[in-house]
Order: sequence, then C-alpha cells, then structure tokens
Amino acid sequence: MASKLFSELIVTPIIVNDLATLDNTVNSFVSIKNVIAVKIMNNNNIVLSHKNDENPTYKNIFENNKEILHLNERTLVLKLLDIKIDDDIIAKAKIIFEITDSLRMQERNKNVTFIMMILEIIVIILVAYLIGSSLIRRLSVLTHSAEEIAENNQVTIPNIDNYKDEVSILANTLQLMQNKINKRSDELKKYIQLVNENILISRTDLNGIITDVSEALCEVSGFSKEELIGKTHAVIKHPDTLISEHENLWKTISKGNEWHADVKNKTKDGGFFWADSSIYPDYDYNQNIIGYYAIRHDITSKKEIEKLSITDGLTKLYNRRYFDNMFDEEINRAKRDRKIFCLLSLDIDFFKKYNDTYGHPEGDQVLITIARVLNSHMKRAGDIAFRIGGEEFSAIFVEKNEKNVYTFTENIRQDIENQQIQHIENTSSNFVTASFGVIYIDFSKNNNAETNREVLYKEADNQLYKAKETGRNKVVIKACN
Repeated sequence: MASKLFSELIVTPIIVNDLATLDNTVNSFVSIKNVIAVKIMNNNNIVLSHKNDENPTYKNIFENNKEILHLNERTLVLKLLDIKIDDDIIAKAKIIFEITDSLRMQERNKNVTFIMMILEIIVIILVAYLIGSSLIRRLSVLTHSAEEIAENNQVTIPNIDNYKDEVSILANTLQLMQNKINKRSDELKKYIQLVNENILISRTDLNGIITDVSEALCEVSGFSKEELIGKTHAVIKHPDTLISEHENLWKTISKGNEWHADVKNKTKDGGFFWADSSIYPDYDYNQNIIGYYAIRHDITSKKEIEKLSITDGLTKLYNRRYFDNMFDEEINRAKRDRKIFCLLSLDIDFFKKYNDTYGHPEGDQVLITIARVLNSHMKRAGDIAFRIGGEEFSAIFVEKNEKNVYTFTENIRQDIENQQIQHIENTSSNFVTASFGVIYIDFSKNNNAETNREVLYKEADNQLYKAKETGRNKVVIKACN
C-alpha cells in the first residue's frame, strides 16, 4: 500500500477534502519507504504541516529547492506536488526521498529496457528492409516478365521454386500463363497461315488504298503483294463492273455498314474470277473507322456452273431463262436512273430456207456468227444479248436519246449483212440479213410507264413483224411512253 502511495505521490497532484487531513497526509508520506522529510505550505509559503524538516541537510534542500543532492553515497531527491481541493490549488508539498539501490536498479532496468526496445525496433526495421528489398527485386523481375509477355515476347522467368511464398506462387502462375499463351500463339499462327493461304482477304485505309493482302488473293488474281499494296482495288476491278455498283459500295461502307455482293474481278493476265465479297469497316479501340477489310470466296466454278444453266450451248449467248431473270432488274435500274430503256428483238430473214438450202450445220454456223456480231456491240455494262430460241435473238441496252437507239440497232443490222454470208433464198439481199423490232421507254419523261416484261416483249415482237412485212432487213422502232 505504501509503495502504491509512493508511486502515485511522485506523479500525481494530492487531492484532499479539507485542511484537517493535511497532518494525516504528512504522516502517511513519512511512513512510505524512502520518504525521509515532508513540508506542506500554503500559497503564501506559510508552513501548514511538516515532518523532519528541521534536519539541516533537509532544511537546506527545502529552502534552496534542490532537486537532487548527492551526499556521500546517498542520493536525495526533492519532489514538489500541488495539493488541491476540487480543482483549486490550496497548498504545495515538498517531499524528500532517498534513492536506494533498488530504485537505481529499477532506473537501470528502465534504461536497459528502453535500449533493448530501440535495438528491437532497429532489428525489425533491418529485417523488414532486407525482406522488402528481396521482395521488390523479385516482384520487379516478375513485372518485367509480365510486360514482355504482354508484348508477345518470349521470356525466361527465374526459377524460384525454393520460395514457398505468394511471390513464388505468382511466378509459377505467370510461367503457366506464358506457356498457355505460347501454345495459343502457335495455334493462332497456324490458323492465320491457313486463312492467308486459302481466303481472299485485303485491307485498305479510309481512302481505299490497299495496306495488306493475303497470299490466296495474290494467287487467284496473279498480282504480287508489291503490285497490290499501295494501290486501290481498281487494279482488279473488271470492266463489267457498273459505276452504280461501285458508288453503292462506298455509300454503304462509309456509313459503317457491311456490304455484300458477287463481284467479277480482273486477273493480271486479262482473265477474271468471281468472288462472293463482303466488306466491313475496320475500327480502332475507340470505335473509330480506320479503314476497311474485304473477305472474298472464290466462286468462279460456281458461276461457271450457273452460267451453263443460263447460257445457250451453241451461241454462248445468254438464254431465255436469263432474259426472264434480268429483264425486271435492268428495266428497274433504268427507271431508277431515269434513262432510256431499250428492248431489241431480231430474227434472221428466211432462216428456214437457208437450212433447207445449205443444211443445218451451215445454219448453226450462221447462228454462231449472228450471235458473235450481236455480242460484239454489247460493250457497255448494261448491254446484254440473248438467244431466245431458233433464229430469234434479243438484246437489252440503255441509250441517251431516240436517235442513238436507231443508230445502235442499225449498226448491228449492217454488220450482220456485211458478214456476206451467201443466202440465195433471201429476197432482200444476196446475203444473210436480219429484221429488227425495237421498243424504248424514256423514264426521264415518264417514270410511270409500263414495265411488264410480257407486254413489252410482245410489243417489240410486233415491231419485228412490221419490219418483216415491210421488206425485211430493216429496223422498226416504237416509243412506249
């Protein structure tokens, strides 16, 4: 109890309820071990209570307020305390106590404890630094390895199997990730090579300049990469491609839409190949269009088979089936473009008599010649010639005015007669000739004109009949507005 009171004494103000307890307080102080003198004074330095303060040595300490006095082997310490009632200081106490060996030992122990604590902190900091330095170094290596993997570079991750911490787990995971990436990368390279060798692919910038092409496209077109890259697709654009089709292509993809069509392309040697073509916008990470890429499938063989089904076997012109398919498409195109749509119908004059006179093999040659002459005048993209059946042929074309309609047809008629194929049974000439019936619709003047195929074909046939009735080997034209 005395020891506890002493501990409180040297660190805490004394709190009393009244002055009558001061003497008891002084006696309690003196009873504490190591306390040898006590003196209590009021705020005016009047002594209220005291004990052993008459000793000269102690009196000297009290009067001079010496905090520590070394006397021979003794060490005396003066402690000043405030005495309070509630929160008011009513007196001051001066207490002298002697530091004994046990107290010195406690002080030394405190100092040793403090020094040990400092040393422990230093050791902890040093160990933390060494561990942190090693950890940072290992993490730095792993970070560098991860960056290299992200750049698709091959790296060797340090073997840290001796460690069993989170860093080693991270390193092993990174190694597994790289192994999987390498495997996927090898597989991807194989797929890319397969695509490169088998799919017709090209990329362009926003201006249509080719930036890359696949080996397959080079092989099919006959052009090398060097001959295509830096150019536009005009290099492989076939003359049969309509300007309107090209315009529609750019109008579609420039809006960010996909474009699909069967396209006839030109090869380096002057031939052609058909491709089922799809063109897509190419985006960057911010979804901005940075160019376009085209994927094509070579459908030349398919087109050849289709062509056989729509081509006349003898003359190689398109047949009646293709005429029926193309008529509506071409007349609607002319209507949309507000141009003059023309339908020509021709029949070889006295062809039955020619076969009877010269034989059917010679008659077949006449048919082939007529087809060749007719087709030679089909030079524009919208010009199409057909063999309807027997000695009857037809053609669809677009002109700018009525005069051109007649001129175009008359040139064909003259060219046929100029072949000078002898025909002694022909009453209109000594050679093989043909009669022509032509109808045309000027959609620039009447966009609501009749467009029914059967009606218009019958009207063209009526004009052909008039040409035959009026002497054959001539052109009869009618406007159907």
